[in-house]
Amino acid sequence: MKQMNLCAKIAAENHLMVLFHGCTIPRGESRTYPNIVSFEAINGSEYYKWFEAPALANRVSYTFTRNVVGSADFTPTGIPIYGIKATAGFALADVVTIESGIQHFAQSVYTYEGSSALPLLNDVPVAWDDMKVLDGYPMQFNVTARRKGEDWYIGASTLAARTVDIDLSELIGDGEYNAYIFADNDDGSDLKVTTLTGLTSGDKITQKLLPNGGFVIKLTKGTMKLTTPYSNYRSYEAENAALSGKASITAGKQGKYCSNNAYVGWIGGGADNAVTFKNVKADKAGKYTLRIYYVSGERRSLMVDVNGKYADTLNDLYANKNDWSGIRAVNMEVELKEGDNTIRLYNDKGNGPSIDRIALAIPTEDLTGDINFDGEVGVADLVFMERYLLGAEKFNKTQFTAADLNGDNSTDTFDLVALRKIITRS
Repeated sequence: MKQMNLCAKIAAENHLMVLFHGCTIPRGESRTYPNIVSFEAINGSEYYKWFEAPALANRVSYTFTRNVVGSADFTPTGIPIYGIKATAGFALADVVTIESGIQHFAQSVYTYEGSSALPLLNDVPVAWDDMKVLDGYPMQFNVTARRKGEDWYIGASTLAARTVDIDLSELIGDGEYNAYIFADNDDGSDLKVTTLTGLTSGDKITQKLLPNGGFVIKLTKGTMKLTTPYSNYRSYEAENAALSGKASITAGKQGKYCSNNAYVGWIGGGADNAVTFKNVKADKAGKYTLRIYYVSGERRSLMVDVNGKYADTLNDLYANKNDWSGIRAVNMEVELKEGDNTIRLYNDKGNGPSIDRIALAIPTEDLTGDINFDGEVGVADLVFMERYLLGAEKFNKTQFTAADLNGDNSTDTFDLVALRKIITRS
Protein backbone atom coordinates (compact mmCIF):
# COMPACT_ATOMS: atom_id res chain seq x y z
CA MET A 1 0.00 0.00 0.00
CA LYS A 2 2.98 2.29 0.57
CA GLN A 3 4.04 1.58 -3.01
CA MET A 4 0.54 2.42 -4.25
CA ASN A 5 0.59 5.71 -2.35
CA LEU A 6 3.99 6.64 -3.77
CA CYS A 7 2.90 5.66 -7.25
CA ALA A 8 -0.22 7.84 -7.06
CA LYS A 9 1.74 10.78 -5.59
CA ILE A 10 4.55 10.68 -8.15
CA ALA A 11 2.06 10.21 -11.00
CA ALA A 12 0.05 13.24 -9.81
CA GLU A 13 3.18 15.37 -9.70
CA ASN A 14 3.81 14.40 -13.33
CA HIS A 15 0.19 14.84 -14.46
CA LEU A 16 -0.33 11.11 -15.04
CA MET A 17 -3.39 8.99 -14.33
CA VAL A 18 -3.17 5.64 -12.57
CA LEU A 19 -5.05 2.36 -12.86
CA PHE A 20 -4.11 -0.17 -10.17
CA HIS A 21 -4.24 -3.91 -10.87
CA GLY A 22 -3.17 -6.70 -8.55
CA CYS A 23 -4.01 -4.37 -5.67
CA THR A 24 -6.06 -4.18 -2.49
CA ILE A 25 -9.53 -2.67 -2.51
CA PRO A 26 -9.71 1.15 -2.59
CA ARG A 27 -9.89 2.93 0.76
CA GLY A 28 -10.55 6.50 -0.27
CA GLU A 29 -7.26 7.12 -2.06
CA SER A 30 -9.07 8.74 -4.98
CA ARG A 31 -10.15 11.61 -2.73
CA THR A 32 -6.50 12.43 -2.07
CA TYR A 33 -5.31 11.50 -5.54
CA PRO A 34 -8.11 12.04 -8.08
CA ASN A 35 -5.67 10.94 -10.80
CA ILE A 36 -6.42 7.34 -9.71
CA VAL A 37 -9.09 6.36 -12.24
CA SER A 38 -9.83 2.84 -11.03
CA PHE A 39 -8.71 -0.26 -9.15
CA GLU A 40 -8.96 -3.93 -10.02
CA ALA A 41 -9.40 -5.77 -6.69
CA ILE A 42 -12.22 -7.80 -8.21
CA ASN A 43 -12.63 -11.23 -9.75
CA GLY A 44 -12.82 -9.97 -13.34
CA SER A 45 -14.10 -11.56 -16.51
CA GLU A 46 -10.60 -12.53 -17.71
CA TYR A 47 -10.84 -15.44 -15.26
CA TYR A 48 -13.35 -17.04 -17.60
CA LYS A 49 -10.37 -17.98 -19.77
CA TRP A 50 -9.51 -20.60 -17.16
CA PHE A 51 -12.45 -21.00 -14.76
CA GLU A 52 -16.23 -20.69 -14.53
CA ALA A 53 -15.86 -17.95 -11.90
CA PRO A 54 -16.87 -15.29 -11.11
CA ALA A 55 -20.34 -16.65 -10.46
CA LEU A 56 -23.29 -14.76 -11.92
CA ALA A 57 -24.49 -14.21 -8.34
CA ASN A 58 -21.33 -12.18 -7.76
CA ARG A 59 -21.84 -10.14 -10.92
CA VAL A 60 -25.36 -9.05 -9.93
CA SER A 61 -23.99 -8.14 -6.47
CA TYR A 62 -20.90 -6.06 -7.27
CA THR A 63 -22.95 -2.83 -7.24
CA PHE A 64 -23.90 -3.57 -3.62
CA THR A 65 -20.50 -4.87 -2.52
CA ARG A 66 -17.27 -4.06 -4.35
CA ASN A 67 -18.47 -0.80 -5.97
CA VAL A 68 -19.48 0.60 -2.58
CA VAL A 69 -15.82 1.26 -1.73
CA GLY A 70 -14.76 2.56 -5.14
CA SER A 71 -14.32 1.98 -8.85
CA ALA A 72 -13.87 -1.64 -9.95
CA ASP A 73 -12.12 -2.54 -13.19
CA PHE A 74 -14.11 -5.72 -13.78
CA THR A 75 -13.12 -5.76 -17.48
CA PRO A 76 -16.58 -6.79 -18.76
CA THR A 77 -16.95 -8.23 -22.23
CA GLY A 78 -20.41 -6.77 -22.85
CA ILE A 79 -21.16 -9.84 -24.98
CA PRO A 80 -21.76 -13.52 -24.10
CA ILE A 81 -18.83 -15.76 -23.16
CA TYR A 82 -18.72 -19.40 -24.22
CA GLY A 83 -19.59 -21.79 -21.37
CA ILE A 84 -20.99 -19.03 -19.12
CA LYS A 85 -24.76 -19.03 -18.70
CA ALA A 86 -25.20 -15.23 -18.80
CA THR A 87 -27.38 -14.11 -21.70
CA ALA A 88 -26.47 -11.34 -24.11
CA GLY A 89 -28.56 -8.90 -22.07
CA PHE A 90 -26.93 -9.91 -18.78
CA ALA A 91 -23.44 -9.50 -20.28
CA LEU A 92 -24.26 -6.04 -21.61
CA ALA A 93 -25.72 -4.91 -18.28
CA ASP A 94 -22.29 -5.30 -16.61
CA VAL A 95 -21.04 -2.16 -18.39
CA VAL A 96 -23.63 -0.09 -16.51
CA THR A 97 -24.12 -1.90 -13.20
CA ILE A 98 -20.37 -2.21 -12.47
CA GLU A 99 -18.73 1.23 -12.35
CA SER A 100 -15.12 1.87 -13.31
CA GLY A 101 -13.41 5.16 -14.10
CA ILE A 102 -11.85 3.51 -17.12
CA GLN A 103 -13.65 0.73 -18.94
CA HIS A 104 -11.99 -2.22 -20.64
CA PHE A 105 -14.07 -4.46 -22.89
CA ALA A 106 -12.25 -7.74 -22.49
CA GLN A 107 -12.81 -9.43 -25.84
CA SER A 108 -10.99 -9.37 -29.14
CA VAL A 109 -11.71 -6.18 -31.08
CA TYR A 110 -12.54 -8.40 -34.07
CA THR A 111 -15.18 -10.27 -32.08
CA TYR A 112 -17.08 -7.01 -31.55
CA GLU A 113 -17.27 -6.21 -35.26
CA GLY A 114 -20.87 -6.71 -36.30
CA SER A 115 -22.03 -7.38 -32.73
CA SER A 116 -25.52 -6.13 -31.83
CA ALA A 117 -23.98 -4.78 -28.60
CA LEU A 118 -21.46 -2.53 -30.36
CA PRO A 119 -23.68 0.58 -30.72
CA LEU A 120 -24.22 0.62 -26.95
CA LEU A 121 -20.57 -0.14 -26.17
CA ASN A 122 -19.56 2.76 -28.41
CA ASP A 123 -21.99 5.05 -26.60
CA VAL A 124 -21.84 4.24 -22.88
CA PRO A 125 -19.90 6.73 -20.69
CA VAL A 126 -17.40 5.81 -17.98
CA ALA A 127 -17.64 8.99 -15.88
CA TRP A 128 -21.03 9.52 -14.26
CA ASP A 129 -22.83 12.44 -12.61
CA ASP A 130 -25.32 10.43 -10.54
CA MET A 131 -26.49 6.90 -9.86
CA LYS A 132 -29.55 5.24 -8.35
CA VAL A 133 -30.26 1.64 -7.44
CA LEU A 134 -33.84 1.29 -8.64
CA ASP A 135 -34.35 -2.26 -7.40
CA GLY A 136 -32.40 -5.35 -6.52
CA TYR A 137 -31.14 -7.74 -3.87
CA PRO A 138 -27.62 -9.14 -3.45
CA MET A 139 -27.09 -12.55 -5.03
CA GLN A 140 -30.47 -12.28 -6.81
CA PHE A 141 -30.91 -9.31 -9.17
CA ASN A 142 -29.82 -5.74 -9.82
CA VAL A 143 -31.45 -2.72 -11.50
CA THR A 144 -29.09 0.26 -11.47
CA ALA A 145 -29.38 3.60 -13.25
CA ARG A 146 -26.47 5.96 -13.93
CA ARG A 147 -26.70 9.50 -15.30
CA LYS A 148 -24.39 11.45 -17.60
CA GLY A 149 -25.70 14.96 -18.24
CA GLU A 150 -29.41 14.55 -18.98
CA ASP A 151 -29.04 10.97 -20.24
CA TRP A 152 -29.78 7.95 -18.05
CA TYR A 153 -28.42 4.44 -18.63
CA ILE A 154 -30.25 1.64 -16.85
CA GLY A 155 -28.64 -1.77 -16.47
CA ALA A 156 -30.50 -4.82 -15.15
CA SER A 157 -29.39 -8.40 -14.56
CA THR A 158 -31.00 -11.30 -12.74
CA LEU A 159 -30.51 -14.95 -11.86
CA ALA A 160 -34.19 -15.95 -11.88
CA ALA A 161 -36.74 -14.89 -14.48
CA ARG A 162 -38.64 -11.81 -13.37
CA THR A 163 -40.49 -8.71 -14.55
CA VAL A 164 -38.94 -5.30 -13.92
CA ASP A 165 -40.98 -2.08 -13.81
CA ILE A 166 -39.10 1.21 -14.16
CA ASP A 167 -40.97 4.26 -12.93
CA LEU A 168 -39.52 7.14 -14.96
CA SER A 169 -40.59 9.69 -12.32
CA GLU A 170 -37.60 8.46 -10.28
CA LEU A 171 -35.23 9.55 -13.04
CA ILE A 172 -36.53 12.32 -15.29
CA GLY A 173 -38.34 15.62 -14.92
CA ASP A 174 -39.81 17.83 -17.58
CA GLY A 175 -39.68 17.09 -21.28
CA GLU A 176 -39.99 14.05 -23.50
CA TYR A 177 -37.43 11.27 -23.66
CA ASN A 178 -36.61 8.44 -26.03
CA ALA A 179 -35.71 4.98 -24.73
CA TYR A 180 -33.31 2.72 -26.61
CA ILE A 181 -33.75 -0.77 -25.19
CA PHE A 182 -31.08 -3.45 -25.65
CA ALA A 183 -32.78 -6.59 -24.35
CA ASP A 184 -32.49 -10.34 -24.82
CA ASN A 185 -34.04 -12.05 -27.81
CA ASP A 186 -36.26 -15.07 -27.17
CA ASP A 187 -33.44 -17.41 -26.09
CA GLY A 188 -30.92 -14.85 -24.83
CA SER A 189 -28.35 -15.68 -27.50
CA ASP A 190 -28.40 -12.14 -28.91
CA LEU A 191 -29.88 -8.71 -28.36
CA LYS A 192 -33.12 -7.30 -29.64
CA VAL A 193 -33.06 -3.51 -29.95
CA THR A 194 -36.31 -1.54 -29.68
CA THR A 195 -37.10 2.15 -29.33
CA LEU A 196 -39.80 3.97 -27.37
CA THR A 197 -40.43 7.66 -28.08
CA GLY A 198 -42.24 10.53 -26.41
CA LEU A 199 -41.81 9.21 -22.86
CA THR A 200 -42.47 11.48 -19.87
CA SER A 201 -42.04 11.24 -16.12
CA GLY A 202 -45.53 9.79 -15.92
CA ASP A 203 -44.60 6.68 -17.88
CA LYS A 204 -43.28 3.28 -16.87
CA ILE A 205 -41.11 0.86 -18.81
CA THR A 206 -41.77 -2.83 -18.17
CA GLN A 207 -39.29 -5.51 -19.18
CA LYS A 208 -39.46 -9.27 -18.76
CA LEU A 209 -36.10 -10.85 -17.95
CA LEU A 210 -35.07 -14.39 -18.82
CA PRO A 211 -33.26 -16.61 -16.29
CA ASN A 212 -29.67 -15.26 -16.15
CA GLY A 213 -30.95 -12.43 -18.34
CA GLY A 214 -30.73 -8.67 -18.46
CA PHE A 215 -30.99 -5.47 -20.46
CA VAL A 216 -29.62 -1.95 -20.88
CA ILE A 217 -31.78 1.10 -21.59
CA LYS A 218 -30.57 4.52 -22.66
CA LEU A 219 -32.98 7.35 -21.82
CA THR A 220 -32.25 10.55 -23.73
CA LYS A 221 -33.96 13.66 -25.02
CA GLY A 222 -31.86 13.26 -28.13
CA THR A 223 -31.17 10.32 -30.40
CA MET A 224 -28.72 7.43 -30.36
CA LYS A 225 -26.62 6.14 -33.21
CA LEU A 226 -27.59 2.50 -33.72
CA THR A 227 -25.22 1.82 -36.61
CA THR A 228 -21.49 1.14 -36.67
CA PRO A 229 -18.93 0.89 -39.49
CA TYR A 230 -19.89 -2.80 -39.69
CA SER A 231 -23.64 -2.34 -40.01
CA ASN A 232 -23.42 -2.54 -43.80
CA TYR A 233 -21.53 -5.87 -43.79
CA ARG A 234 -23.11 -9.17 -44.81
CA SER A 235 -21.47 -11.99 -42.89
CA TYR A 236 -21.06 -15.64 -43.89
CA GLU A 237 -19.93 -18.21 -41.33
CA ALA A 238 -17.20 -20.66 -42.35
CA GLU A 239 -18.86 -23.54 -40.50
CA ASN A 240 -21.88 -23.11 -42.79
CA ALA A 241 -19.81 -23.07 -45.98
CA ALA A 242 -18.81 -26.02 -48.21
CA LEU A 243 -15.70 -27.85 -46.97
CA SER A 244 -13.40 -30.01 -49.06
CA GLY A 245 -10.38 -32.22 -48.46
CA LYS A 246 -9.12 -32.14 -44.88
CA ALA A 247 -10.83 -28.87 -44.00
CA SER A 248 -12.92 -29.39 -40.86
CA ILE A 249 -14.90 -27.53 -38.22
CA THR A 250 -13.59 -26.81 -34.72
CA ALA A 251 -16.40 -25.80 -32.38
CA GLY A 252 -17.07 -25.25 -28.70
CA LYS A 253 -14.37 -24.30 -26.22
CA GLN A 254 -11.56 -24.19 -28.80
CA GLY A 255 -13.58 -21.82 -30.96
CA LYS A 256 -14.93 -19.65 -28.16
CA TYR A 257 -13.45 -16.38 -29.44
CA CYS A 258 -14.96 -16.78 -32.90
CA SER A 259 -18.48 -15.86 -33.93
CA ASN A 260 -20.86 -18.75 -33.19
CA ASN A 261 -17.96 -20.34 -31.25
CA ALA A 262 -16.65 -22.15 -34.34
CA TYR A 263 -14.09 -21.93 -37.14
CA VAL A 264 -12.84 -24.06 -40.04
CA GLY A 265 -9.27 -25.34 -39.82
CA TRP A 266 -6.90 -27.63 -41.72
CA ILE A 267 -6.99 -25.34 -44.73
CA GLY A 268 -4.05 -25.55 -47.11
CA GLY A 269 -1.24 -28.02 -47.62
CA GLY A 270 -2.90 -28.68 -50.97
CA ALA A 271 -5.52 -26.94 -53.08
CA ASP A 272 -8.20 -29.50 -52.18
CA ASN A 273 -8.21 -28.50 -48.50
CA ALA A 274 -10.47 -25.49 -48.80
CA VAL A 275 -13.56 -23.66 -47.59
CA THR A 276 -15.95 -22.38 -50.25
CA PHE A 277 -18.60 -19.75 -49.59
CA LYS A 278 -21.46 -20.05 -52.04
CA ASN A 279 -24.32 -17.62 -52.56
CA VAL A 280 -22.30 -14.55 -51.55
CA LYS A 281 -24.78 -11.95 -52.69
CA ALA A 282 -23.93 -8.69 -54.44
CA ASP A 283 -26.70 -6.20 -55.22
CA LYS A 284 -24.94 -5.10 -58.39
CA ALA A 285 -21.79 -5.94 -60.30
CA GLY A 286 -18.63 -4.13 -59.21
CA LYS A 287 -15.78 -3.98 -56.72
CA TYR A 288 -16.45 -4.84 -53.08
CA THR A 289 -14.43 -4.97 -49.87
CA LEU A 290 -14.18 -8.51 -48.54
CA ARG A 291 -13.19 -8.88 -44.88
CA ILE A 292 -11.79 -12.28 -43.87
CA TYR A 293 -11.71 -13.23 -40.17
CA TYR A 294 -9.06 -15.83 -39.40
CA VAL A 295 -7.15 -17.66 -36.66
CA SER A 296 -3.38 -18.17 -36.93
CA GLY A 297 -0.59 -18.50 -34.38
CA GLU A 298 2.12 -18.06 -37.04
CA ARG A 299 2.55 -16.26 -40.35
CA ARG A 300 0.59 -18.03 -43.06
CA SER A 301 -0.73 -17.33 -46.55
CA LEU A 302 -4.21 -17.64 -48.01
CA MET A 303 -5.21 -17.87 -51.66
CA VAL A 304 -8.56 -16.50 -52.80
CA ASP A 305 -10.62 -17.53 -55.83
CA VAL A 306 -13.70 -15.57 -56.86
CA ASN A 307 -16.24 -17.27 -59.11
CA GLY A 308 -13.71 -19.93 -60.11
CA LYS A 309 -10.88 -17.51 -60.93
CA TYR A 310 -7.77 -16.75 -58.90
CA ALA A 311 -8.07 -13.30 -57.30
CA ASP A 312 -5.15 -12.77 -54.90
CA THR A 313 -2.82 -14.26 -52.28
CA LEU A 314 -2.86 -12.74 -48.81
CA ASN A 315 0.49 -13.15 -47.06
CA ASP A 316 1.70 -12.76 -43.47
CA LEU A 317 -1.67 -13.56 -41.92
CA TYR A 318 -0.91 -13.71 -38.22
CA ALA A 319 -2.92 -13.02 -35.06
CA ASN A 320 -0.93 -13.88 -31.92
CA LYS A 321 2.21 -15.98 -31.62
CA ASN A 322 1.37 -19.63 -30.89
CA ASP A 323 -2.24 -18.63 -30.18
CA TRP A 324 -4.67 -20.84 -32.11
CA SER A 325 -7.87 -19.37 -30.70
CA GLY A 326 -7.61 -15.57 -30.99
CA ILE A 327 -8.85 -13.98 -34.21
CA ARG A 328 -7.82 -11.19 -36.56
CA ALA A 329 -9.13 -9.84 -39.87
CA VAL A 330 -7.77 -8.74 -43.23
CA ASN A 331 -9.44 -6.87 -46.08
CA MET A 332 -9.13 -7.26 -49.83
CA GLU A 333 -10.98 -5.95 -52.86
CA VAL A 334 -12.94 -8.41 -55.01
CA GLU A 335 -14.78 -8.06 -58.30
CA LEU A 336 -18.27 -9.56 -58.03
CA LYS A 337 -21.12 -10.11 -60.43
CA GLU A 338 -24.68 -9.16 -59.64
CA GLY A 339 -26.46 -11.86 -57.68
CA ASP A 340 -24.81 -14.94 -56.15
CA ASN A 341 -21.02 -15.35 -56.11
CA THR A 342 -18.61 -18.05 -54.95
CA ILE A 343 -15.51 -17.32 -52.85
CA ARG A 344 -12.99 -20.08 -52.21
CA LEU A 345 -10.19 -19.86 -49.62
CA TYR A 346 -7.22 -22.25 -49.76
CA ASN A 347 -3.42 -22.58 -49.98
CA ASP A 348 -2.06 -24.92 -52.65
CA LYS A 349 1.35 -25.17 -51.00
CA GLY A 350 1.78 -24.39 -47.31
CA ASN A 351 -0.68 -24.34 -44.45
CA GLY A 352 -3.31 -21.60 -44.46
CA PRO A 353 -4.95 -19.88 -41.49
CA SER A 354 -8.17 -21.20 -40.00
CA ILE A 355 -11.27 -19.25 -41.08
CA ASP A 356 -13.92 -17.86 -38.73
CA ARG A 357 -16.10 -16.02 -41.25
CA ILE A 358 -16.11 -13.60 -44.15
CA ALA A 359 -18.01 -10.33 -44.43
CA LEU A 360 -18.88 -8.38 -47.55
CA ALA A 361 -19.12 -4.61 -47.25
CA ILE A 362 -22.17 -3.26 -49.05
CA PRO A 363 -21.10 0.18 -50.33
CA THR A 364 -22.82 3.24 -48.93
CA GLU A 365 -20.53 5.85 -50.42
CA ASP A 366 -16.97 6.04 -51.67
CA LEU A 367 -14.55 6.96 -48.88
CA THR A 368 -11.22 8.24 -50.16
CA GLY A 369 -8.50 7.53 -47.61
CA ASP A 370 -10.21 4.63 -45.82
CA ILE A 371 -7.05 2.51 -45.76
CA ASN A 372 -8.05 0.16 -42.96
CA PHE A 373 -11.54 -0.28 -44.47
CA ASP A 374 -13.46 0.42 -41.28
CA GLY A 375 -16.02 2.58 -43.07
CA GLU A 376 -14.50 5.82 -41.79
CA VAL A 377 -11.61 8.13 -42.69
CA GLY A 378 -9.75 9.29 -39.61
CA VAL A 379 -6.73 9.14 -37.37
CA ALA A 380 -6.64 5.33 -37.47
CA ASP A 381 -5.96 5.48 -41.22
CA LEU A 382 -3.27 8.10 -40.66
CA VAL A 383 -1.51 5.97 -38.05
CA PHE A 384 -1.80 2.92 -40.31
CA MET A 385 -0.08 4.77 -43.18
CA GLU A 386 2.61 6.21 -40.90
CA ARG A 387 3.43 2.74 -39.59
CA TYR A 388 3.63 1.46 -43.16
CA LEU A 389 6.07 4.21 -44.14
CA LEU A 390 8.18 3.39 -41.06
CA GLY A 391 8.22 -0.30 -42.01
CA ALA A 392 6.19 -1.36 -38.98
CA GLU A 393 3.11 -2.38 -40.98
CA LYS A 394 2.48 -4.09 -44.31
CA PHE A 395 -0.18 -3.31 -46.93
CA ASN A 396 -1.85 -5.92 -49.06
CA LYS A 397 -2.56 -5.03 -52.68
CA THR A 398 -5.97 -3.54 -51.92
CA GLN A 399 -4.66 -1.41 -49.05
CA PHE A 400 -1.76 -0.23 -51.20
CA THR A 401 -4.21 0.93 -53.86
CA ALA A 402 -6.34 2.76 -51.28
CA ALA A 403 -3.25 4.46 -49.83
CA ASP A 404 -2.01 5.65 -53.23
CA LEU A 405 -3.97 8.88 -52.98
CA ASN A 406 -1.85 10.65 -55.61
CA GLY A 407 -2.34 7.88 -58.16
CA ASP A 408 1.37 7.52 -58.97
CA ASN A 409 1.58 3.77 -58.17
CA SER A 410 3.50 4.38 -54.95
CA THR A 411 2.68 5.09 -51.32
CA ASP A 412 4.95 7.74 -49.86
CA THR A 413 5.04 10.90 -47.76
CA PHE A 414 3.13 12.80 -50.45
CA ASP A 415 0.19 10.42 -49.92
CA LEU A 416 0.55 10.94 -46.17
CA VAL A 417 0.24 14.71 -46.63
CA ALA A 418 -2.81 14.19 -48.87
CA LEU A 419 -4.45 12.00 -46.23
CA ARG A 420 -3.85 14.63 -43.55
CA LYS A 421 -5.61 17.19 -45.73
CA ILE A 422 -8.60 14.86 -46.24
CA ILE A 423 -8.93 14.29 -42.48
CA THR A 424 -8.57 18.01 -41.74
CA ARG A 425 -11.33 18.90 -44.23
CA SER A 426 -13.68 16.26 -42.81
